[in-house]
This record gives sequence, structure tokens and C-alpha cells, in this order.
Amino acid sequence: MELISCSTGEFMPPDSLSFMQVLADPREWNPATIAAYLTIVVALLSPFITLAAQEWLRRRKQWLLERDFGERLYDTETIKRATRYYVPPDCSSIDPAQEAEIRRILPTQERLFQKIDKYLSKDESGRHLLLLADSGMGKSSFVLNYYARNQRQPRRKCHRLAVVPLGIANADEHIAKIEKQRDTVIFLDAFDEDTKAIRNHRDRLFELMQLCQHFKRVLITCRTQFFPRDEEIPKETGILRIGPRSSSSRFYEFWKLYLSPLSDEQVEQFVHKRYSVWQLSKRKKARQAIAKIPLLSARPMMLAFIPDLLKTGSNINTSFELYELLVEKWLQREKGWADPNDLRSFSEHLAVNLYRNRVTRQSERIPGPELEPLAQKWRIKLQDWQLRSRSLLNRDAEGNYKFAHRSIMEYFVVKSLVSDSPVEAVDDTLTDQMEKFLDDFLDQKIQPGTLKKFFTGVGCRLLFTHRVLMEKVDPRVRAQAGNTLAKRGDHRMEVTTLDHMKFCFVPGVPVPGGEFWMGSNEYDDEKPPHLNKNLSNDFWISRFPITVAQYQLFVNAINHKPADSRCLGDPANRPVRYVTWHEAIKFCDWLMRNWHEQRVLPDKWRVQLPSEMEWEKAARGGLYVPNSVIIQSIRELNTVRDSTLIANENLKRRYPWGDKDDANRANYDDTKIKDTSAVGCFPGGQSPYGCEEMSGNFWEWTRSLYKPYPYFLADGRENLKAPDSESRVLRGGSFDSSWKGVRCSFRIRNAPSHRYVNVGFRVVLSP
Repeated sequence: MELISCSTGEFMPPDSLSFMQVLADPREWNPATIAAYLTIVVALLSPFITLAAQEWLRRRKQWLLERDFGERLYDTETIKRATRYYVPPDCSSIDPAQEAEIRRILPTQERLFQKIDKYLSKDESGRHLLLLADSGMGKSSFVLNYYARNQRQPRRKCHRLAVVPLGIANADEHIAKIEKQRDTVIFLDAFDEDTKAIRNHRDRLFELMQLCQHFKRVLITCRTQFFPRDEEIPKETGILRIGPRSSSSRFYEFWKLYLSPLSDEQVEQFVHKRYSVWQLSKRKKARQAIAKIPLLSARPMMLAFIPDLLKTGSNINTSFELYELLVEKWLQREKGWADPNDLRSFSEHLAVNLYRNRVTRQSERIPGPELEPLAQKWRIKLQDWQLRSRSLLNRDAEGNYKFAHRSIMEYFVVKSLVSDSPVEAVDDTLTDQMEKFLDDFLDQKIQPGTLKKFFTGVGCRLLFTHRVLMEKVDPRVRAQAGNTLAKRGDHRMEVTTLDHMKFCFVPGVPVPGGEFWMGSNEYDDEKPPHLNKNLSNDFWISRFPITVAQYQLFVNAINHKPADSRCLGDPANRPVRYVTWHEAIKFCDWLMRNWHEQRVLPDKWRVQLPSEMEWEKAARGGLYVPNSVIIQSIRELNTVRDSTLIANENLKRRYPWGDKDDANRANYDDTKIKDTSAVGCFPGGQSPYGCEEMSGNFWEWTRSLYKPYPYFLADGRENLKAPDSESRVLRGGSFDSSWKGVRCSFRIRNAPSHRYVNVGFRVVLSP
């Protein structure tokens, strides 16, 4: 036999003694030979030793977690998935979603475990920390693995930790029973699954903070998008302030951290843990699958399903497609126990049941006896069904069923909504992940009839609540959805009431860059284009025009039958029409008196029709515009704003959204709706200040007299007492206008005493 010499690296001579001969004859035991053989033995045993150590560590962690949590807090399958193949992630004070590349390594990143170690070792302020990440990023896995690591630490380094998942029914009782709270750091896991938080996240967080006021530290995990976008989250400080909206209530400060997507190095660590040295070919295929589907590393939870992906050559581009593939693989694995079609229908109905009843059950689980009728309907034998390690459905020790991850439930809810027989599945809201799934679904090549059936039926509320979906849907379907929503009862308070109307902030000329370009060279009455400096004050303009429902409140309040009953004949969420200029003025005067009496409108502020220049500036934007739109209700109105302004990139824009006509952004002739539509159907048509419906749908009265340009206030064009023989200006175009008529600068005139099928109004607030 030929051996390599450890000392020289050369081949030993063929006549060298065999390994067994060396062992049999101690006289041949020289140091070099022994070292060579030991090196070979260690090299051969090293993979076994490494695997054994990793497996022992994993089992140790699992045992610790099952000992301390049992089935009370986390079921066995959840603990197994969290601890098996776990790779600790990085973290950052910057939301990865704000980065151009989700996989980009941020300069501010730190190792999450070390960051939390430092945080827990501090003796000063900063009692509260919020750990944010998207669905499937590993928030709960971190909590469980960090707890297990802490329990294995020497006593001098060990923190006293307590963990409570907020998605369970009796979370508050578990918190209250924890002893020695002043010495304990409590981890509150999955705030977004807390049923009370789903109803009112501010009040629930305040309630939890009072319940946890004696704990040494409080760390909460939550989905990034769970908090509304208008929450005060100063990005530069890494601090979130949150609490009840009452100005007299205290706010809690949270240091905030974001989980980062796994780096290439961390993904490689996972692959090495998942596939041993004897599975090199599978390692290679796993790397190829991850490189092909970046979503896998963006959501570490999905890495557990790599074996399913290795068998397919599918081209996956969205989260929806990825989940669809994984679900199909699961259905095929379970076909020995249930027909795949039956199991799919069962899962969709189960998901709907869990989501619809999450508040009353105070969790997203269902007891076995409650699930049995649904299982029988779809021929699922729960008592015989084996829930294996890669099953998407789990059963805990108490016999409650839930999906392996909340995102799987959310996927099935969306699938049920867009099925051939959509279910009246959910309330008015979707979770952020459901919205993403539905958004992905709308990007696919699907039958138009499917969307029409969904959105003009049970999905009408969702379309108007999650308006990011709106532009993916044909405008005519949106209009029909608006009609259905009106029949079912439009839930949007800003559309159906007056006290919840939303107003967009428009800064005046005293703010540098408050001037704006007015007019154009396209028609004689728009000439000459000129820089208008006449707006001396800030003003607020209603985001939407006045609706039929809002005008009905006015008619009821003054107890006066309208001169033309057609003004109240449309669905409640459409803009009011068949209203004269004088009636619009009367509405403004009544609303101003009403809000002054309620003390919600500042003294000396007025409610008016917009002037022609206010209207055009709101549609087109000034030289500078707010960095982000400012939209508030009358009761939230902050009349003293110090807004950050940025240069308007398109000073002379033809339309509120830009220079190109687009039938997807406004209701005009090319859209082919051929009538007014519910307000809010065209979010893509908003102006630089957030105003909507300013192009198309219907013409809007202004308070200005029709006079030539340039625009001079001194020529009396704002005279409200002028005779009816003088025409008033209308702006915006309507459903029967051409693309030219819905431009920002286009203007027409009409007698103030006339009413029309395509004329309505909106209002402004100003000093």
C-alpha cells in the first residue's frame, strides 16, 4: 500500500509496513508514523464529530425549549423548525425594504445576538426594544434560539429571560404570572398576531407596557408593516414613539431594530447545516436554487422547503408563485392521506375560518372538535392524518390546529378570495402579506372574468381599503366595484361623513418656492403661461370632491328639499352633481358655521370653493412641494406646519401625475366608464399634494370669475357677489372629456345658476 508521509508530504515506499503491522509491533511506533496515522483518523472522523456536536447542540436546545415552554406557548413542531439548521442573522437600525437591493449588506449591520447582548447588559435607559421584520424572516426563531443559548450560558453571564407569544389566547395571564419581574427581561413575540393589537395597535401596546412596567427590559417582535405608515418613526434616530392618540397620554419610546436578510455567507452556512458532506450534489443544487430564487434568502423560513424546490425547474419571480409551488408539493406529499383537491379546498376554508374568527378565539388556532365538520365536508380524516416535519398544518398537544406559519394561512386566504367561488372571507382589511400576495396574483396572466367576479362582489371592500391593488384592475371593474361597495355600505368614513374628510396641505408663497406656473400655450384662454405669486397663505384642499353622502348630510341638516332631486340620486360614494355654483357656496357656508360651532375649525378660517389659482396649484404643484404628502382630517388639522420641501421635478406638468395622458389614472372619455365613478377609483392620478379626482370624473366649480390671463387679484375675479350674468370657472374635465380636457391648465366657464350632469365641487380651508 502507498501512504503519504506526514512530515515530508511524499509517498512512503511500497515496502513500508502496513497499518496493521505497525499497530501489532510497538517497536515500529515512531512519532512521525503515529502522527501520520492519527491525522488520517482525525480527518476521517472529523465530519462525524462535527455532525454529532451539531446534533447534540440542536437536541439540547430543543429539550430546553420543550422543558420551559412545553405545549403551553410553542408546539413541538414550531420548536423543531426554529432550532434545526438555525443560522443567526444580522440586524440594522435601517429597514432593509428602504434599500434598492434587499440583499445589499448595510454598513450599519451588526450580529443580532451580539447586539441584543449589549442591549440587555445596559443599566441605563432604553427599556423597550422593537424587533421588526417581514413575514418569515425569523423573528420567533430568534426569540427561541436566543432564549436557549442564554439558558446554556454560565450563571454569571446568564440573563433572567421570559418569553410569551402574543398570538395565544391567554397571553396576559402568562405575563402576570411571571415572578421576579424587576430582574427579568421579557420577550413578547409576534405583536402582529395579538388579536387586540389587530383591532387597535396603539391601545394594545399601551396596555402591554402597563402590564410589563416592572420588567427590567421589554423586547417585542413584530412585522415591519403592521404599524400604519403615518406612525412617528424618526428614521435618523432609530427610535419609535407610540401610544394612544390622546395628547394627554404618555408615549412609549422603543429602540427599533430590523432583521436583515441572510447574507451569502449565512445562506452558505444554512446549506452546510442542511446537507452534510456526503450530500455534496444536493448542496450544489441547493446553491443553484437559491441563486435562481432570491426570495428564499429574503425569507429564511422558506429555506426549510429547499428539498421541494430541488425537484422543479420552475421560474419563480414572486412570493405568491413560491408559496404556490410549496403548497402544491405539500399536497402531493399528503395524497396518501387526502385527495389534493380536497386538501386544497379544506385548507382554504380553514384559513378563512382562522382569519375570520381570530378575534373571538383570541388566536389563529382552531380546536379539533370545531374543525371536524369542515374536515368531514372535504373528506379529511384528522384522526388518521400524520402531520410530518414539512407539513404546512400543525396540531398541538391540546388538539388545536394551525398552519405552520402565519404566511401560509395568509396565502390560503388570498387563494380563497380569488377562486372561482370566492368566499365572503374577511373583514375590510388584509394583512400586509395578504396584500402582497394579492398584488403578486394580479401581476399574473389571469382571466379578466375572475377579477371582475371577485372585485365586483366580495372583494369590493378590499379593493378600496388596499388601494395599492387598484391600478392593477381595469378601471371599468373599479367603477363597478365602487357601485357594489355603495350598495353594501361604503366603510370609508372620509367619503361618507364630513367630520372625517381628509384635506391635503398646500403651502403658500411665504414659503420659499410657493409660487407656481399657471396656464399654458395650448389654448388662447390658457395664455400666457405665467409664474403666479398671488397665493399669500397656506391652504388645505379636500382630497376627494364632496360626495352624495356628504351632501345628503347638508340637505338633512338644513331640512330643505333640494331644487333638483337628481343631486342625491347617485350611489352615496360618488361625487355629488346637478349642483349649482350658488348651492355649492351655500354648502361651504353651512359647513364653516358647523365646524366653528364644534371648535374644530380655527377662528377666522373659512370653508370655501377653491379659487381658480388654488385649484391649479393643488393639481400641478408649486416650484417646491412637500417631501411627502400631508393629509389630515379636520380634527387632526395642524394649521402651523413646518414642512420639508423639495424641488418640483415637473413644474408645468400637463396632468396631476405627469405629462402623458393615461386612462388608468383618471375617468375620462378614453376610460370608457361613461359616467361618474366612486371617489378613490384612481389613486394613480393623485397630484403632488395628494389630491385625487382632479382630472376627469366631473367638472369642479371654482369661486373665480372667468377672466383672461395673467391672473390678477385686483381685477375683481374673486368677487363672490358678482351678478349671474358673469360666468364662473370650472376645472378638471369629466367622464366625457377628451384627454385635452382633463389637463391641469384646461378651463371652461358656465353660468353660476345652471346645473349639469357632469359638474360638482370640492372645498378648501384657509385663513
